[in-house]
Formats: sequence, C-alpha cells, structure tokens
Amino acid sequence: MLWAAWYFPQFPLQIAAPMLDAFCIIEPDQTIAFCNEQALAHGIKPGMSLASAYSLSPTLRARPRDTALEQQALQQLAAWALQFTAKVHLADPQTLLLEIGGSERYFGDRQQILDSITEGLQGLGYRAHYAVTPTPRASQWLSRNQHATVITDRIALKQTLDPLALHTLPLPPALLKRLLQTGLRTLNDCFMLPRTGFAQRFSQTLQRQLDQALGKQADPRAGFSPPLQFQATSDMDADVTQSEALLFPAHRLLWQLQGFLRAHGKGVQQWRLLLQHVRGEPTEICMQTVELSQDSRQWLQLIQTRMHNLHVTQPVRALSVHAECLYNLTPVNASLFLSTQDPTSWQPWFNCLTARLGREAVSGLQAMEDHRPEKSWSTQRPDDKQTIHADRNGNASNRPLWLLDPAQPLGNHQQRLCWQQRHLQITQGPERITGGWWDGQDVERDYFIATDKSGVLYWIFFEKSYWYIHGLFG
Repeated sequence: MLWAAWYFPQFPLQIAAPMLDAFCIIEPDQTIAFCNEQALAHGIKPGMSLASAYSLSPTLRARPRDTALEQQALQQLAAWALQFTAKVHLADPQTLLLEIGGSERYFGDRQQILDSITEGLQGLGYRAHYAVTPTPRASQWLSRNQHATVITDRIALKQTLDPLALHTLPLPPALLKRLLQTGLRTLNDCFMLPRTGFAQRFSQTLQRQLDQALGKQADPRAGFSPPLQFQATSDMDADVTQSEALLFPAHRLLWQLQGFLRAHGKGVQQWRLLLQHVRGEPTEICMQTVELSQDSRQWLQLIQTRMHNLHVTQPVRALSVHAECLYNLTPVNASLFLSTQDPTSWQPWFNCLTARLGREAVSGLQAMEDHRPEKSWSTQRPDDKQTIHADRNGNASNRPLWLLDPAQPLGNHQQRLCWQQRHLQITQGPERITGGWWDGQDVERDYFIATDKSGVLYWIFFEKSYWYIHGLFG
C-alpha cells in the first residue's frame, strides 16, 4: 500500500472567499492564528494579539476561527477526493489521507495521479503539501515538513523521518513541552531511546505512533463515508452585491459536485444554487440540463449566463449548491469508426439557450401519429424521452417543415393557380389525405407540390372545390 497525505497549512484562510485587503483568522483568546499575504505585508504574524495587529493595519478584517466550518469543508474535500481512490481518511483537521497504490494503474502511473489531485485542488482554490510513503502516519508527518516527498523504501523512510523536528508534528502541547524540556528535538532522538522506558515516561500513544510511522505496527484508519446527496456551502467574509463576485465560490462548489459525482459514478440533470442573504428568504436558482452530466465547466457556463441577467437586490452572505436526485451515469461507447457527427452536440447549445431565456421559452417539436398535417406535430420539452418517431413510411421528403396556420386560399388568374401574384405550376401529386372523423374535424384533401418561376416549392391541396396553400419547402 502507498499512502499520500495532503496537508493544507492555510486551510482556514483557503475556505474563505479571496480577500484583497488584509485579513486574518483569530483564536478565542484574540490572537492571530492565520493571516493572508496582505496582512503579512503590514507586519502582522500568527501569534500576535489582535490589538497589536490593528495598530499595524487599522483596516484589518478579522474573523473568529470556526472549527465546525473547517471540518465541514474538509469532509467536502474528502467526498471530492473519492474520485481518485476508495480509501480516503480525515487524518487531522488540516490533512487528508489517500491510499493511492491501488489507483496507479487506472491513472497511468504514480506521478499522474499526484498531478491530477494537485491540479484538482488548485482548481478548487486550495494549496497543499503532499508526501507519499508506505505508512499513513509517516505521510501525515512528512507532509507538514516537506513538499512533494515520495518514498517507497522503508529504509529510506527511516532516514527521512529521523531529522523531523518534534515541534512540527501534531502532538498535544503538554506532551511536546515535556519532550522539549527533556532535550528531545527530533524523531531520531525518540527512536534512540529504549521503547519500554520511553512509553512509560512519556506516552504509550506516542510510542505506538512511532512504530506505526516505521511500519512496525498496524495503523487502522476509519474510512470516510460520503453522504448520499450533495450539499456544500461557501460562506462570504463580506456582503456581496455584485453577481460577478459569486462566480469564484460557485466554481469551487461545482467542482466539488463534479468530484462527488465521479466518485459515485453518478450524474445529475437538475441542481439548485441558493444565495443566502443577510435578511429575508434565499434566492433560489434552479439549473437543469437536457442530459445527465458531471461536467463542472458546463455548469459554470450556465451559471455565468444566468448571472448575467441576475440582479442581486440584497447582499449575499453565503452560497450553497444542492443536488438531491442522483442517477447512474452510463458511459457513452465510442464508435469503432471515426465519425464527425456527434448525436449529442446540440445539448450544450440547448442548455445555454434555456439558461438565458428560461426553460419555458424553449420547446421542441414532437411528431404525432395523425395523417392531418396540422395535427401531426405538437410542442414538447426537448428532453422528453417519450418522443414518437413518425415518418414510418418514408414520406418526410414530400412534407414541408413550414406550414401556414391556417391554410391560405389560392387565387385563380387566367385559369392558373396563383399566390401573392405568382403563378404556380403543379409538378407532383396528388396525395390523398383523409382522417379526423373521430374528433369531428375530418378532412378529405388531395395534396400537390407546385413551383413558381423562381423555383420555390409549395405544398397545395384541393378540398371541396377550392384550392389552398398549406406550406412552403425550404
């Protein structure tokens, strides 16, 4: 087995929306826990009191640390990471553990899966350090000290762990203080002491963790179980009044939804975007596609289209994405022979059109089993699966797509049929069409194809001693 640990050193900052001003996260004792680059440029550092920080930057924006929100965000990342491996674990509040040994062949090689995870995290707006070793404990510790460390040999693992400083490890403060007071500074100092005496004097738990890091003792981990439905929230650190400012957190949430669906082999056709306001009911934006999808890029384009016409009347404090109805997504089989025709190429165009105009403003045509031309079609939702495919007799080429409603009477000039001062010459026909006795609108017509001097084709019929034009061919 091969374990990869991803450590997020600035995780509380990264789950917040990007800030252009100086910004920090504070602990309950009013000390700085994390600060962004703008705050660092003013001389603000972690561990500094909030009062001292305000003296350096009066415009500093501070937010209390929310460990529950951090845990929720890490769980959302774990659900996203399941698309790479089935074994994902929450190692600590800032670290994810992934067993990638079983996924290497699927992604091509070890570096390919590591690059894919790194690019995915960057797309979500996260920066992390990773380490890969044969044991989860060693990967967890090394990810806090070294970036992009990959070790597959246990002898090399011991040599890499030896110089690690104890103060960089996630140890209880009281235990770390006792170790440092005794003169222990690195892991090698701990490895050199007798195991029994070390465990009795300091901690049996720490001795067990040392053995687990070297692979001398089993290190069972509780696997992460994702929810059956997707729900993710992104809180804003300031009230947002411009719809364009919502695109970044929306992109992060949609990327997480994509990873969640890929991990489960699912797709969605409908999902909801909720804009939480400071006061009043949330604004709900329902998005729907004509096909099952797990493509965040397509969703973001649709959101951009909807946001273009969205007027935010109240400040937005939080953004959330909900997807309740998940369906098994069947992969599309590739053709044996190269083909330039994609039967689904119209779907992105339709999704974009409905996002801009509204779903009720766009409809398709459905063929009906009726010989009367005006009754042989109806409007339908383009994603309706109950489409009736007509033209079973192969007569579509003899029927125009442009029908007049209602049919217009033809004139008679010098014993010749005419329409809009154009003389018509019959070239094909007749075709007898009858029907409609069951609904009281029965017809008995003889249809012909006619043309004028310019070559335009007309669909005309004769009924009850009168001539009519019913359609034009394109």
